[in-house]
Amino acid sequence: MSEILLWVDVETSGVKPGSVLLEVAAQPTTFDAEFREIGKPFQAAIFYGDLRVAEVDPYVLAMHARNGLWEDARDPAKTMLSAADRFAGAVSTWQAHPDWYAGASVSLAGRSVHFDRDWLKRFALEETLEALNLSHRLFDLTPVKAFLTLSGVEFSVEETEEHRALGDVLADIKLARRLSELVANPLVAASFVNPDPV
Repeated sequence: MSEILLWVDVETSGVKPGSVLLEVAAQPTTFDAEFREIGKPFQAAIFYGDLRVAEVDPYVLAMHARNGLWEDARDPAKTMLSAADRFAGAVSTWQAHPDWYAGASVSLAGRSVHFDRDWLKRFALEETLEALNLSHRLFDLTPVKAFLTLSGVEFSVEETEEHRALGDVLADIKLARRLSELVANPLVAASFVNPDPV
């Protein structure tokens, strides 16, 4: 399949208007049942500028204090532009990888990935987004996981409590592999192919 999945996750100071981007991570994989990682992951903490930490939601404040993100994002040298330049370099490296198809269509992937997509479009350089050849499609695991759960399919996955961008990206890829294994299971697959008559 001449498609690539680009798994993305962002960490922000919140979800309300005025929130700022604190961290971005991304990792491309093949778009098949194995979700093979293509090259090395990208991760960058981003300086939070004139954000008044006292105005941040207490839950978010405590979470990022615990996981070290506030400390990582305190450095004024970690600008949005420098991170965007590094991301452009990562994209060029990925596209030179043997598993990257020439002219591949790239779908963003993750959980609630529409949120990450909006931030990625604000973060990345326009020419980088053009080079990626982003598809309009999103590969979102949230509804897939919910559907299987509502269908009575029992499974367990490791969840990360750290809430750092790269950890969440790698956890999402692991979840995708687990869901792929479940659907490939003959018993699970049969429940979809031959559903009980209503």
